[in-house]
Amino acid sequence: MSVTRGVVSVLRRLFEPAVLKRLIAETPFQDIATPKPPPRKELNVPTWTQVKAIADAMPERWRAIVWLMAGAGLRIDESLAFHKTCIRPDRLRIHQQYDRRDGLTPLKHREEGESRYMPLPAYLRDILTDHMATHGTHSDGYLFAGEKSTFVVDDTFRNRFTDAVKKAGIKTRFTPHDLRHIVFA
Repeated sequence: MSVTRGVVSVLRRLFEPAVLKRLIAETPFQDIATPKPPPRKELNVPTWTQVKAIADAMPERWRAIVWLMAGAGLRIDESLAFHKTCIRPDRLRIHQQYDRRDGLTPLKHREEGESRYMPLPAYLRDILTDHMATHGTHSDGYLFAGEKSTFVVDDTFRNRFTDAVKKAGIKTRFTPHDLRHIVFA
């Protein structure tokens, strides 16, 4: 529905100069009714206790991904491409994401070379430091390895996440994306 609204909006704007120059009497798109967007669903935001239970139920080598998403609001693809150089003294510098089809790419809504910065709470620094001490990094500095590939595949992570929610005994249906909202809730 948002595509329809966007197309009609663009067409209205395209015809406005013609109306102003009196090339046409009125825009043919002026009175077109566009569908209303569906109501937004309420966010599922896990509690910190639930985040800990989910992280504890994850495969040990991927627990820090849960904390990155919950503690810094990272998207799943940003977390999967997390590099040791993302860790700065007081913040995280996120500059790429991993997609199984395209590999490493610029961030969503960013150009090549652009970054976004997130606060780095002390507990999250400790989790990342412990993770690197226990599991090391790829030879090229990335923190998380996949089960059968260099990087963690997002669908595989989602499946393990769903399994962890069940294993933790949580009845609410959470997705990895829901973790992003906890930092801002």
